[in-house]
Amino acid sequence: MEKKNINTEADLLKTSYSACRRLVQRSGSNFARCLWVLGPPKRRAMEALYAFLRITDDLADQPAPASCRQMALHQWRLALQEALQKAAIPLVANFETEAWVGEEVSSASGLLIENLPPGLSQPLPMASASGPMVSPASGPPVVSHPSGDNLVFPGGGDGLELSEGGGGSSQRAYLEILPALVDTVCQFHIPPAYLYAVLDGVGMDVAGVRYETFEQLAFYCRRVASAVGLACLCIWGAHCPEAAQPAIACGLAFQLTNILRDLKEDARMGRVYLPTQELAASGYSVEDFPPAQADRRFDQFIHQQVERAQRFYRQAATLWDFLDPAGQRIFGMMYETYRKLLERIAQKPSRVLTERVHLIGCEKLTIALRWTLWPARRWL
Repeated sequence: MEKKNINTEADLLKTSYSACRRLVQRSGSNFARCLWVLGPPKRRAMEALYAFLRITDDLADQPAPASCRQMALHQWRLALQEALQKAAIPLVANFETEAWVGEEVSSASGLLIENLPPGLSQPLPMASASGPMVSPASGPPVVSHPSGDNLVFPGGGDGLELSEGGGGSSQRAYLEILPALVDTVCQFHIPPAYLYAVLDGVGMDVAGVRYETFEQLAFYCRRVASAVGLACLCIWGAHCPEAAQPAIACGLAFQLTNILRDLKEDARMGRVYLPTQELAASGYSVEDFPPAQADRRFDQFIHQQVERAQRFYRQAATLWDFLDPAGQRIFGMMYETYRKLLERIAQKPSRVLTERVHLIGCEKLTIALRWTLWPARRWL
């Protein structure tokens, strides 16, 4: 009987990792395209992390009322919490950033989150800065699907479908990736605080939070992007406190690049991330930004945003010094990809009003070859 249970758990874990891999393969994102440079264990872990991030984003961006999307994120949080509790994962990081993360990505920011669904006070509940309180495991974690008995994910059968051949519900597809995620958290000692920070940041998107100052915007970026960078450090093996600050800067640089690139698309969804004080200083209001056409005022404003992002890229470059060769390759690929996107925006800011700025195939190939065959600090 014990052998049968072990086989069942192994099969469940294999199925879960396969579901994560299929989601990555379908995504076509810059993040996902870089994973192949890692060895199998770290690549599987990154796929599990990416699957969690992808589902979280999709729950927030689905075509449904804000109250339904907030509730879906809340239920997703409960599913994650249940899976972590069942595995009895100790909440101990491999480097001492736990208290710092609680301050940087999980504490009150002074932002008022409005338009939450009835019955949910602001902000959405967190079990603690580090997630649910659980006791250390006495043996290897038991990975299993959470029951999902009380989970209500919108979308019916039209959501993400990770099962081969289709036919499953979106709820089942979401829950299917959790055993792989929990296994990754356990293997690589990822503090659950990082996952909860992402959920809180995406919840700010759905709640329609606006940012008056850059300090408030940076708080949001640390939740949705820098927390991901810290989780990646655990997988890549950079277990030292000195690596945390450049990882935070990297998350800020990447997220600010995404914000500029997706300016028009986000505005269509009612999201304006750039600080309202800075918009006002350039003569814009939230209602008339971005403008239909670019002019000198718009170009100057975007150049100011680009210069700030570039400062974070320069700070992030020092992360290279704390990574092993495999980590340096994937970091270099991601860093150059996002920085080239930012440089393209800087060359012609009006592009963000007419197209989604991207790199063409030969540029992506050049980056892949460079960081696979000749990785070097000088390329950053």
